[in-house]
Amino acid sequence: MIVIFLLFLACSTNKCDKNFSSLFEFEELADLPNDLKESSGIELAESDHFWSFNDSGGKPELYKFDREGQLKQIVRVKNALNIDWEDMTKDEEGNIYIGDFGNNNNDRKDLVIYKISRSKIGSAEISSVMAEKIEFRLSDQHDFPPAKQDRLFDIESLFASGNYLYMLTKDRSKPFMGKSKLYRLGKHPGKHIAEYRDLLVTDKDKSKGQITAADLSNDGSTLVLLAKDMIWLFERFQADQFFERKPLQIDLPAEQNMEGVVLESNRVMYLTSEGSKKKAGRLFRLELSLASQ
Repeated sequence: MIVIFLLFLACSTNKCDKNFSSLFEFEELADLPNDLKESSGIELAESDHFWSFNDSGGKPELYKFDREGQLKQIVRVKNALNIDWEDMTKDEEGNIYIGDFGNNNNDRKDLVIYKISRSKIGSAEISSVMAEKIEFRLSDQHDFPPAKQDRLFDIESLFASGNYLYMLTKDRSKPFMGKSKLYRLGKHPGKHIAEYRDLLVTDKDKSKGQITAADLSNDGSTLVLLAKDMIWLFERFQADQFFERKPLQIDLPAEQNMEGVVLESNRVMYLTSEGSKKKAGRLFRLELSLASQ
């Protein structure tokens, strides 16, 4: 296990805010299980356990593992395909949502979120489950694909708040603009239109500006967004005006292709990185403390 302590300035989208310094404890906990080569989302299971899945083309399966990277359970979603699973989240009612909405070419018309009650996969003896389907299209996409400069419809992030699911896109524009769209969607099965809600201007550097995952804290007060090597942290927002205040931007110390994030508390989060043929994906823990100066 590698533990890194870092003291540095937290930055806003435009400049460093010298009123705050940030002390982080960043741990590399374990290699992910061999079955989980391309972890693309993570959610908390019971104590010290996690759920994740593979990226596009993987089996429609959920993998449970512990902090040591030991595989504990595999659950197949029988009525699902894995065209491009990208992120997962949970809600207050005990449901898990899996987003099959990766859309690199901005041309998909079969976007879907699979909804599963956590009680249905809570036993280690369970090996398969049926999911409810939330099918949807985006309210402001009319061309499939749009012009290259307008390709802002690849969804890779998902979180729940109240009666809604929220999704964020990963910028695929050429030239790259560093933008992410926010959409809102109801949580009940059926066919829906996801409502465009807001635009976040991220970063002209792709490794910092392409959002790959998101999570909202249990108390609804902290939103974390993940890019390849950066964390964006939003706090003290009103209702679903998540981007009304400037975020903290946290450069991650590990050179990894980060793809999954889940908040255990407002200051503790777990992250996963994708692996490769020669390198396993990794599980990380990041703990943040802020001190006003």
